Amino acid sequence: MNIAIIDDTATDRTILSTFLKRYISENGTESDFHIYEFESGEDFFTTYSKIVFDILFIDYYMHGMSGMDVAKKVRSTDSTCAIFFTTSSPDYAIESFLVKASGYLLKPYKYENFCQLLNLCDSLKQYMSNPFVEYQDGKNIHRLLISDIICCATSGHYVVVSLKDKEDLRIRSSFDAFSAPLLTYPQFLVTCRGYLVNMDYVRTMEDCDFIMNNGSYIPITKKIKTEIKNTYQKYLVSKTASS
Repeated sequence: MNIAIIDDTATDRTILSTFLKRYISENGTESDFHIYEFESGEDFFTTYSKIVFDILFIDYYMHGMSGMDVAKKVRSTDSTCAIFFTTSSPDYAIESFLVKASGYLLKPYKYENFCQLLNLCDSLKQYMSNPFVEYQDGKNIHRLLISDIICCATSGHYVVVSLKDKEDLRIRSSFDAFSAPLLTYPQFLVTCRGYLVNMDYVRTMEDCDFIMNNGSYIPITKKIKTEIKNTYQKYLVSKTASS
């Protein structure tokens, strides 16, 4: 999930960034979130076309583009991004609804108020319950739900991803770059060079292969077969204990 803080006051950006990191550590997994800071609307839009943002914190009063100008420009291309205005005055709260703002946070910030605001954010709640990973592939950005990924394997300069109830997806990426964000989740395991499985979709383990629910056979390196087997068994035990 990508979150932007747009504010021309460095101290206020730092406070919000600190609040976000605390909130994320208390409610989610830090590696799943990326926080970007911008000192102006103009600075933000130099990056906007390259990243899909899910949540924006926009200071209403800024030099150059105002917070409302930034929000209107975002809304011209994105109707789903959650927008929170930050300001020292409540005078423009009603106007914020014109750009379908999700909330209004008054300065000086209090962590309790910040948490109350984020707890009402539908996009954040949806992400917490069903997180995704995001990959840049040329000009395309692929967002894959963690729960949809069955397994993946390298093929030349591409990674082929097997997805639940969908066609396989080819993404131009190195295996290490592709697997890095997935390995922060306990259900993912590298079984062999260039192969990764989601253990939630393993049907059975036979000798040196995982057989997946979709019928795929994923090889296991012989030298670490015992280690892989132990990791898989421990995962099954922990999954059963938490259910």
